Amino acid sequence: MSTRQHASAVTALLTGLLCATQVGAAPIIGVTASASVPAGGGSDISHIVDGSGLFDGNTGLPIFTTGALHGRAAADSTFVSGGAVPVTTGSIVFDLGGLYALDGMAVWNFNGGDNTVGVKDLVVLGSIDGVNFTPIDGAPNLFAMGAVAAPELAELFSFSSSAAFVRFDIGSTYGNSDFGLSEVMFTGTPVPEPSSLALLAGGVAILFLVRRHR
Repeated sequence: MSTRQHASAVTALLTGLLCATQVGAAPIIGVTASASVPAGGGSDISHIVDGSGLFDGNTGLPIFTTGALHGRAAADSTFVSGGAVPVTTGSIVFDLGGLYALDGMAVWNFNGGDNTVGVKDLVVLGSIDGVNFTPIDGAPNLFAMGAVAAPELAELFSFSSSAAFVRFDIGSTYGNSDFGLSEVMFTGTPVPEPSSLALLAGGVAILFLVRRHR
């Protein structure tokens, strides 16, 4: 392979890596969630991150975007805490599936017949390892009350944080019963793993050497 061909190959490699690391922030797919309290009413914590209940307001088709509508809260599309005694506080941990440069989130608060179940006060924390959590600067400490037995748009929040996990420490609801949420969606850009960064750095070095010898 000629020097020019080497340079072209390295340039193509670097371009691909740069494109992969500079994709604009978008909804994070594949997030999983777990709660510190059991689910009630036939609901499931997975429903607040799987897009169930979300739809396009124009077409009525399912859609996974921050601008989607969430249909009236139902057991198969929301989470409500349960147990013998009403639980108005608790924690929800979101596993993003990797390290992300977060730029915000969309929250559809509980929008069932009793919207006082919706989360009110909370602390939003982030973590790299899922063990050590710290409050995220600029994250909300209050969610607006959800719609009453009707479709609703998300409440949108903007903040900046690098995290692989996010935790909601819920302090209160709009009533005196269990707490619930309809959907939570995080947006951000994947942070390249060290191996990818090393490959990128190596490619830059090779390109520099190739150009020096041209």
